[in-house]
Amino acid sequence: MDQKLAIIHTTPATIAPLKALASEILPQYELVNFVDDSILPQLARNGGNLSKVEDRWIHYARFAEQVGTQAILSACSSVGDVVVLAQASMARVVATLPETEQPRFLSSPRLGMERVRLVLEGRR
Repeated sequence: MDQKLAIIHTTPATIAPLKALASEILPQYELVNFVDDSILPQLARNGGNLSKVEDRWIHYARFAEQVGTQAILSACSSVGDVVVLAQASMARVVATLPETEQPRFLSSPRLGMERVRLVLEGRR
């Protein structure tokens, strides 16, 4: 496998379900996970101030580039504005769900992985 997909998680709870979905929907991709379970508690304490976690999240995305991933998926809708900033400055595709799809994603992570598949196929 020389194609890689990175997923940036803000909780370990999303690793297993997204790994299973990735192996089903994108079996040709090797999965690379980055987990920082301190982001959500920090956002809860600071009233959702994303500027306090922005650099850290973007560093994880840069690490994903360094390990040779073709795409990066954010597994957390709470950092959506940071993902938009990363999209503007990175060579890799950085995918997240549009805000209108986020409520459905919470009940069906499959939507997120399908979105990544579409992005990788060039059908954003």
